[in-house]
Amino acid sequence: MCDTFDVTDFGATGDGVTNDRGAIQAAIDAAETAGRGTICFPAGTYNIGSGIDVTAGNIHLVGAGKGATVIRSTFASGHVITFGNGVTQIFNLGLRDLTVDTTVNRSSGAAVRVQDCQYWMCDRVSVDHIGGQHHVGFALETHIAAQTGGKYYLRSVEILGTLSDGVQIGTNGLEVGAIYLSQVTANTCGSGFRITNASYMPWSDVEAVSCLGDAFVCDPGSGQAVTIAFWKGLVADSPGNIGINFTGSGIIAEISMDGCWSANCGQHGIVVGNSALNGLSLTSHRSIHNQRHGVELFAGKNVTISGGQFFNNGRAAPNAYNGINVEPGFSFFSITGANAGSGGFYAQSGEPCQQFAGISVSAGGSDHYVVTGNICSGNLSAGVNDGGTGLIKAVANNVS
Repeated sequence: MCDTFDVTDFGATGDGVTNDRGAIQAAIDAAETAGRGTICFPAGTYNIGSGIDVTAGNIHLVGAGKGATVIRSTFASGHVITFGNGVTQIFNLGLRDLTVDTTVNRSSGAAVRVQDCQYWMCDRVSVDHIGGQHHVGFALETHIAAQTGGKYYLRSVEILGTLSDGVQIGTNGLEVGAIYLSQVTANTCGSGFRITNASYMPWSDVEAVSCLGDAFVCDPGSGQAVTIAFWKGLVADSPGNIGINFTGSGIIAEISMDGCWSANCGQHGIVVGNSALNGLSLTSHRSIHNQRHGVELFAGKNVTISGGQFFNNGRAAPNAYNGINVEPGFSFFSITGANAGSGGFYAQSGEPCQQFAGISVSAGGSDHYVVTGNICSGNLSAGVNDGGTGLIKAVANNVS
């Protein structure tokens, strides 16, 4: 049995003019009938006038390399490539070594939608915007209520210039489990990454750069949850709004961030603003040169900040914002070993620090917290400002 299905053998031209959708779908259908197959796309540009669908397992779409093989949408709504049938769970699928772009500004749908798959792998793929913009880059979803879809792997992926989110996870309502991201970049998208209902996310070297809105958003609704994340080297740089935004009304828990970055943000570097958040660790985080606070603790609990650099924030107005800001009543947190003040590249370049304080606990009922062993030098008004009225706290050994 032949396991390779070349789309040109089914009539695809790859000439950038002909609508090759029918030929590509015929190759996929033939592989599905055979029970498995690699769908090969030789170098070329394959225009499609409607979406292509992979509805059975053991199917892999493989090009000749990013930029060499291009699947190009010429239609404005609906998904470009869909993996999954929305009825049964399917296994062992892949997409690699190609580009998905569009000639039009798309009003709905994703460049790549994945639903109810197990072991779906995407490697060396770009979503581009030649002549138009995709609505969403990747939509990772579950549609079968009785079965959590997941084990989605994205590696060496670039998403450029989507009108909405670069990557959406669980935004259709049901939980997606086990999402592995490595070397994934969303650049100049509406927002970079939106996580609504998901569990178990080991990520490394994931970047959202120059997005118009938030770089990263966790926004579970009622009955939803974002849990068990291990994020290392995550970068939120130069978004128009917030760098990393923990919001929504559903549960956010067991989030670990190590060596991450939020800088040059149009508002705060990080916002913790979900009252159902319970368990967030920031280790060696760098929140630098943001327009407002480096970190804003507004709602939630059991937040731990260990080490890190919170330099030269509050660019919007002098003496109005802090390196780390704790709103009235925010409780159950610790800030230890941080460096929050004037420092880093901008200080070395002679730019003055405009932070009111390195760490500020606003006047109010904050309780059950530790602020110790921090270096907060070079701020305009205070190193550590402690306005919390709670009785169970330790604020000591901080250096201004």
